[in-house]
Amino acid sequence: SGSTPEQLNTSEEAVLGGDITLSYWSPNFNLASLTNGQPGDELNGCTFFDAGLISFGGRLYLAAQCAIYAPPAGEDTTKEFVALFSTLPSGSPSTWTWSYQGKLATREDALALGGQNLQQTDLALGGDGKLLAIFSPSDPLTVPAQHFGCRVIEVTSLAPPQLARDVNGVLRVLASITASDLSAPNGTPASCAYSPSSSTGIVLARRKDLGQLTSQLHITGVHPVPTPTPDTNPPV
Repeated sequence: SGSTPEQLNTSEEAVLGGDITLSYWSPNFNLASLTNGQPGDELNGCTFFDAGLISFGGRLYLAAQCAIYAPPAGEDTTKEFVALFSTLPSGSPSTWTWSYQGKLATREDALALGGQNLQQTDLALGGDGKLLAIFSPSDPLTVPAQHFGCRVIEVTSLAPPQLARDVNGVLRVLASITASDLSAPNGTPASCAYSPSSSTGIVLARRKDLGQLTSQLHITGVHPVPTPTPDTNPPV
């Protein structure tokens, strides 16, 4: 943690792990343990990657893909999802108490958005102050993993986590960022990030796979704007 980017190099850090995180990393806390003993134990077997962070309402929220590299008996990787955690960031990061908020996005959401799972989650605020989740629908079974651009979804709640959907339960996609000139094996449009205070709009990482693996940041100029919620009781 640090109050400025320059301070991060010397600031105290904490390591969060999952069920199969190697002891080499000396994790301070196993996030997957937060559902131990609960019905369903939905974090059982999870390890986490591609974390996105946002400070909101006095709490720090962390969204990360739950990956099942060593499925528990009778389970498979199709239970993978984006998990959401939160903490009150006070004192030493290694002593923060984390809570599991629930699933931010499911495998069914990943399929609906064009991937097998959702990687490289970014949590951000829109220009109107509303929360946004930016996902990269991906195919983790290719080497290297292929990403299919980014999808921006409004977050209607963090506690419990809930994405904006229409009356039929379909995710309300505010923006879709792709790159028509990038596809396997040449490369992939990968992760995105957004700050409403920047004139760049959403920034897209373009990964080139041929030759030496490289990644470039590109300005899109896209500023996602939530669409109005339809009036279910219009005047007559």
